[in-house]
Amino acid sequence: MDAQKPHQLGVDPAAVGVALAWVERLREGDIGALWSRTSHDYRLALTQWWVTANPGVCDDPAVAGKSRDVVADEISTGHHPLFDHLRGVLARDLRASVADLEDLELAAGTAARVVSPGVELIALFVADDVPDGAFAPGATARAVTVAVAQEDGQWLVTGLNCVAVPGWPPTWSPVTANLED
Repeated sequence: MDAQKPHQLGVDPAAVGVALAWVERLREGDIGALWSRTSHDYRLALTQWWVTANPGVCDDPAVAGKSRDVVADEISTGHHPLFDHLRGVLARDLRASVADLEDLELAAGTAARVVSPGVELIALFVADDVPDGAFAPGATARAVTVAVAQEDGQWLVTGLNCVAVPGWPPTWSPVTANLED
């Protein structure tokens, strides 16, 4: 399936609900609430990014003697003593990525973009930028693109304006939900 063509069945309401709720929790700075709706790969990549930027983490007594792979995996679960430090950084840095959308009503586009099997992009537009719910030719709107993925039978967020790829260092494949077919 062409990654730039709309999903033939339209946007899955469950995927849209996850994307909207996730961005809302992010705008509130509630990393703990959105973490459970975040894919394993995105959680791991964000944690690896933090460990890479803070190599002293591996010297902390809470992870003594463990490899950085194990450290990142354990912290990424959200149930580790060092997660609170990661949570604070993510609340600041991820939230900054949607700062220009604070207090604005968001609405989902009507077509998902398939990136790969089980991974779709959901464009969340500022509702006031889309009069009457439709785009005029050549119109633009402020938006955030949320990548969602099927994991264990549910939609989870796997990137914000990107698809995350775990590794040392993790990588971020930028994505946009281009509306032109």
